[in-house]
Amino acid sequence: MHRPIRSQRRGSTSISSPSRTTGASRTRRIVRQPALARFAECESTPGPENVDDAALDAFIRKTAITVHHPAGTCRMGAANDPLAVTDDEGRVRGVEGLRVVDASLMPDLTSGNINAPVIMIAEKIADRIRGRPPLAPDDAVVRCASVDRVQPGGGR
Repeated sequence: MHRPIRSQRRGSTSISSPSRTTGASRTRRIVRQPALARFAECESTPGPENVDDAALDAFIRKTAITVHHPAGTCRMGAANDPLAVTDDEGRVRGVEGLRVVDASLMPDLTSGNINAPVIMIAEKIADRIRGRPPLAPDDAVVRCASVDRVQPGGGR
């Protein structure tokens, strides 16, 4: 069995190069302003040797990392959806015994931390794998700015 290949292809095109180098150049100008210059004795990164756009771009390509959460890379959908990679239980189409149970199933990132939604996805699919029925709808009332709001599923 071969090891899986995982590549986000970050920085693989020149399309984002100008925005990368522009961001680095602007940051340098900001830090050199009198209000901040006294806090910056010297530039350690990317370093004074990386002056022109080509050098800055090469430095950024070599050292850049991501702390974002990739999501939406394995579309979940109906059997007749040609773009769906998985079914509603996270099973990868065409690959027996493989499921996706992470943020890859999410159509987009949430506006907050994705930890809780990913745990929910994993727990729901784990329940399906174990043959457990879905939880019953919860009619909990959520208090918000002194107004009662009803959760989906009915109730108050």
